[in-house]
Amino acid sequence: MKDLIRNYRMNINRKMSVDSDNESTPLASSANSTGSFGAMQCMFPDSDTTAGESDIDKPREISPVTPKSFTRKPFCYPGGHFENTNFAVFTNDDNIYDRYPYFTKKPSSISLTDSIKKDGQSITSVIEKPTTQSSLITIFSIWNTMMGTSLLTMAWGIQHAGLFPGILSIILVAGVTLYTTYLVLKVNESHGLGDNDEVAHLCKQLLGRWAEIIAKIFSMIVLIGANIVYWVLMSNFLYNTVVFLHDYFTDTSDETQPNNSILCPREEITFSLNNSNITEIIPVQKTHFEEIWDLNSTVPLFLGIIMFPLLNFKHVTFFTKFNSLGTLSVLYLMIFVFVKGVTWGINISDWTDEFYWRPNITALTGILAMSYFIHNIIICLMKSNKHPRNNGRDLSIAFALVTFTYIFIGTIFYITFPLAKSCIEDNILNNFTKYDTLTIVARLLLLFQLVTVFPLIAFMLRSEILQNLKIMFSSCKYTGEFSYFKVIVLNLSVIAICVIFACFLPRIGTLIRYTGALSGLIHIFTLPCLLKMASLQKEGKLTVAKVLMYVFIIIFVYEYIFCVNSLHKTFRGMDSKTSVYVERPLYQQEELHVASRYEKPDNNGLRKVINCAKSFEFASFIKGIFPILQWLPEYNCKTDLLPDIIAGITVAIMHIPQGMAYGLLGNLDPVVGIYMAFFPVLIYTLLGTSRHVSMGTFAVVCLMTGKAVAQYSTEDSDGHILNGINNETSIEPIVHYTKYEVAMAVTFTVALFHLLMYVCRLGILCTLLSTTLVNAFTTGSAVHVIISQSKDLFGLIVPKRKGYLKNGYAIYDALLALPNANTAAVTVSVIAVTIMVVNNELLKPWVSKRSKIPIPIELIAVCMGTLFSYLLDLSGQYGVTLVGNIPTGLPEPVVPTFSLIKIVAFDAFSIAIVSYAVTMSMALIFAQKLSYEVNSNQECLALGLSNIFGSFFSCMPITASLSRSFIQQVVGGVTQIASVVSCLILLVVMLWIGPAFQFLPRCILASIIVVALKGLFVQAKDLVKFWQLSKLDALVWLVTFGCVVLLDIDVGLLAGIMTSVLVICIQSFKPNTSLLGVVPNTEIYLDMKRYKGAEEIDGIKIFHYVGGLNFASRSMFKSELIRRVSIDPRKILLQRKKNATMSKTPIPDESSLLVQVIIIDLSAVNYIDPSGVEQLGLVQNEFEQLEISTYLASASGPVYESIQKCDSYTNKRSTFTIFPTIHDAVLYAKETLVLSDVVGLARRVERIEELSNELLDQPAKLYPLKCDISKEEDIVEAFEWIKSNVGSVSIMINNAGLTRPTTLIDGDVQEWKTIFDVNVIGLCICTREAIKSMQENEIDGQIIHINSIVGHYVTASPEPILNVYPASKFAVTALTETLRQDLRHAGSKIKITSISPGVVETEFQDGFPDENIKEAVKGIPHLVPEDLADAVHYVLTTPPHVQIAELTIRPIHIQDVYI
Repeated sequence: MKDLIRNYRMNINRKMSVDSDNESTPLASSANSTGSFGAMQCMFPDSDTTAGESDIDKPREISPVTPKSFTRKPFCYPGGHFENTNFAVFTNDDNIYDRYPYFTKKPSSISLTDSIKKDGQSITSVIEKPTTQSSLITIFSIWNTMMGTSLLTMAWGIQHAGLFPGILSIILVAGVTLYTTYLVLKVNESHGLGDNDEVAHLCKQLLGRWAEIIAKIFSMIVLIGANIVYWVLMSNFLYNTVVFLHDYFTDTSDETQPNNSILCPREEITFSLNNSNITEIIPVQKTHFEEIWDLNSTVPLFLGIIMFPLLNFKHVTFFTKFNSLGTLSVLYLMIFVFVKGVTWGINISDWTDEFYWRPNITALTGILAMSYFIHNIIICLMKSNKHPRNNGRDLSIAFALVTFTYIFIGTIFYITFPLAKSCIEDNILNNFTKYDTLTIVARLLLLFQLVTVFPLIAFMLRSEILQNLKIMFSSCKYTGEFSYFKVIVLNLSVIAICVIFACFLPRIGTLIRYTGALSGLIHIFTLPCLLKMASLQKEGKLTVAKVLMYVFIIIFVYEYIFCVNSLHKTFRGMDSKTSVYVERPLYQQEELHVASRYEKPDNNGLRKVINCAKSFEFASFIKGIFPILQWLPEYNCKTDLLPDIIAGITVAIMHIPQGMAYGLLGNLDPVVGIYMAFFPVLIYTLLGTSRHVSMGTFAVVCLMTGKAVAQYSTEDSDGHILNGINNETSIEPIVHYTKYEVAMAVTFTVALFHLLMYVCRLGILCTLLSTTLVNAFTTGSAVHVIISQSKDLFGLIVPKRKGYLKNGYAIYDALLALPNANTAAVTVSVIAVTIMVVNNELLKPWVSKRSKIPIPIELIAVCMGTLFSYLLDLSGQYGVTLVGNIPTGLPEPVVPTFSLIKIVAFDAFSIAIVSYAVTMSMALIFAQKLSYEVNSNQECLALGLSNIFGSFFSCMPITASLSRSFIQQVVGGVTQIASVVSCLILLVVMLWIGPAFQFLPRCILASIIVVALKGLFVQAKDLVKFWQLSKLDALVWLVTFGCVVLLDIDVGLLAGIMTSVLVICIQSFKPNTSLLGVVPNTEIYLDMKRYKGAEEIDGIKIFHYVGGLNFASRSMFKSELIRRVSIDPRKILLQRKKNATMSKTPIPDESSLLVQVIIIDLSAVNYIDPSGVEQLGLVQNEFEQLEISTYLASASGPVYESIQKCDSYTNKRSTFTIFPTIHDAVLYAKETLVLSDVVGLARRVERIEELSNELLDQPAKLYPLKCDISKEEDIVEAFEWIKSNVGSVSIMINNAGLTRPTTLIDGDVQEWKTIFDVNVIGLCICTREAIKSMQENEIDGQIIHINSIVGHYVTASPEPILNVYPASKFAVTALTETLRQDLRHAGSKIKITSISPGVVETEFQDGFPDENIKEAVKGIPHLVPEDLADAVHYVLTTPPHVQIAELTIRPIHIQDVYI
């Protein structure tokens, strides 16, 4: 809407002379000074006019201005001053003067002369000094005028249209609007009365008053839309600005969200549907501030309070000083989008999709209609051009620049936007957080600009309304003036309308779209074309071709903006319904590949390496190796440092007791746990990708390391060499290894495995440890831990046990030694455990509600235990074992013993897998919770190098701790800076405080370990859940837990992994299969066992297979297919051979009769190897021998390529029929499907045998069977044969009928009986046997009686040949209805139909011996047998719920007197 602002700003910018009282001299106004926004007879609210203004006899003069010549009347609108004015008296110079202030921006363009005397009064004469501007300035003026809020919505419009259709639409609309703008200029050159002519004035002159009114109305609609759009944007910018300031000063900002993150408001509304861990959506409780400051309810009201005083300013000229901010805003938005685009990079995966038009394209066309809206002031902008002959060129260049700006901002933002394109908002700033720096600047800049511009827009709207009221009341001499009260009412009305839209429809894209579509259709396209046609007509140059051209432009725009919009609504309506209609050709896979330009992906490894080398960037490589370089430059010390310090102190307090306890758990000195929390953690801080895990000791890993230390070390717990050690892994001479050497070797070997995993990109190995396995493994390990700590917990002296079943022996030894337990140690343990349990179960939940920082109960227990041990001399007086000497200072680095690597390799591998799996699991939990990414392979590198560094300082392998990591995140830790702070505190402990803990009883540390195991033991209850969800998962849990507890930790882990792999193999070897049925009236196919509404298609079996089809599962695939379709080809072929040797007549089997097509659904097959392809070929060949077609459907790209490759290699051609979808295969099958074989019963069977031989190439067979329909025994025997050899009867067509050439006068009774025996009795017997077969096999079949038209009324016959024939057919009609009643009473769904044809041309007529009768019958119009066959087909193709009781067919032109 900047074009509107510019129009008025040019007027307001004019310099006014000021009298002695500082009153502004009003502009000389006239009724001819009318633009598209109405005549502004009083431009300034601080001035008024006098009656002298109506004296237009002096067009070059302004009425005398003296302090007493008028009384100030703010917001004046002296309507009615010019109702009698003759417009013809205005000269061109007068009009130039009157309209010049509307389009000039240079104050020097008008100079004030000295006062002159006229009639004794002082008159100020204003003389025009015309100035011109260069083409460059003109072009820039047009560009600056057309730029507006549409820039914020352009990317949203392109998203609705598609990239390339959107660009094409921008160019197309620009071209059309450029042409219509040029038409306005040309019409003004030919027919304008003066330089002040605008579209509305031209409409009145050339088209009439109705066109002027329409132009003014739609101009006012544009102003209303501009006010609403500006209000919505101001509410948005004000809301985000205040929220940012509130969060900044109250320190309540969302610190988990990066400042430069991108938002998808639609995903926020759906509450992160991709987060699989969310099981319940908990409504967020709004704070008091959020309730007061709400974007869609309170903010628009607060904005109204702020803006209302500004709307009532007397001096609106003040706001024109800030109009230059518009250009600054446009330039900043271009830079803003460019910077974001360069940061994001190109983010379009499928460019082909961007070439297609989308049904929502009208969202863009409506915006463009508003964006190119400049027709109302183009005359003013172009008249000051120094070279008017270049108007066309300058206008074209300006439109090209505008088009480039729109395409630049819209396409760059769309192409580079990193989220789903549907997330793009109609205000692109809504896609950024309120903490993004560039966005904050943009919102502040735009907010200030809009606040200064809105009073001008509101003033325009108010003036437009006043001008239209003047026009409306001109006939009734309306001369009233608007007072303060009326102006305030108008301003309140404008604010109320804006607030309502901002609360209930705050979508600027929708507002601009529909406002532009409606007003653009009138102002941009319709009126210019009508003006041009009127101009040509006035000049006598209007031709039919030009009329058609301009009408075509109007119709094209209407279709493009409104009819396409209706199509958009149609698509939206279809989306809201449950029905979907898709019309497309039936494809086979090869046809679809051709139509879709299928290309096999390039898997050339060398080319990939070359491309990777070309795209290599050293800076990115270094940042990938050292992730700290990615987040450290963005680290905000003001907001992040203090939380990290608090988190680091809290975690360090937890490290001290846990490290000492878990150091003992690893059969090492307690200080080792402190070392583990210091040395390796420093390296992980540099290399790790997780920002919240707390690395250090972990109970299970320390226990596994302690097991290796106990097994391979030749030292006891006091560091003495054990005598008589028989270490099977050692060689002669015996080599002694200290416990530290073994621990360091284990740590170093674990690091090597981690680095090997990094090099080989084997981070995926952690997937081998399922949740079930880890649950069972850690629970079983907890049993090991508590057994190992029993000796310290109770002060027992027990021997060390090694090997399998050591836990059983350890429990046995502990029970034996329990009577000799140290009473003091037991007492201390009970007290320590009780205090920690009370804290964890009672105090901790209470404190957590009031403070994020937990009570350091473990550290308190350690300190109090040390103090009481020192004061009471627990070691000397009561024999309580103490921690002993704790060295001060940092340990000296020692090279690990490399000869131990091959000895501890197996144990190290188990530890490496567990350590990595636990760490990665914790990292993924926090990354998913806090929305950042972790790199699984980089974690391998971080763990490897951290453990290598730690192995030189006597450390065990480090792992992430669940408890410490959780506390670190809860208390506010943001990055690994918290770990650095923790390390600094631990450094102080190692250097100076460590020796203070030498009096600490070991039973205190054992108590800490035991209490910490509660969470692991609680996991045992998950076994019930696993059992209910999956019995195989429960089996994995039981095997893993049992082996860990009974055998050993590493053995249990190996057993768990093997069991998990075995379960996967079992599931793959025994795949899930089903038969699919179609949901009626859809192309959806579902498992018929699970979906009872799915129906099986007659003659078609759809076999769904889930899993891989390879050498291991090929046999299972075939057996499942045979079981599901209930057809075993081999058995049937053997049976067929046996039957063939017993009878000369080919005897089919029942299965091949019922099924004609088998469709194998490969949509769930993820892999197929050559053995699987071979199995598909064998299955297809076996079913083809039964004349059953086999089709493949829905194969994925890799599966399809494997099938084609293997098939082509074996058979040199494609032997499979493959379809892209199941529905394509079904439709193709239905086109060629014959539902069943046919058995023809006839007394003269030779004709049926001839027909059967002619149909040998058909999928089904016609079996001739000799039978006399007039004999019951023949009929019964025939149906028995059918039952034994063909199967059940599905369709019965009673076509038998005869007549005799006799009369009722002298006819033979026996002939009459023969007619009734065949036509009636035989029909009844066949019907009875057919229904019996259908009911036995639960088939809802179809009975069709071939009746006759004489079965309804007896017509005249050319010869007396009918006799009892009509009576027999009347009987058939009656029997049909009677049978329908019987079936209804029986509750059967078998359908019965009577087809009554006229005369059919068959051999039936040749049976008449009299030639006269033959000739007479041949003269009657006939049906042909195909007509009767079509009638039968029509009956058979009706839906199951439709029954045709009677169908009569007859040839046309038949006389009523004949049959």
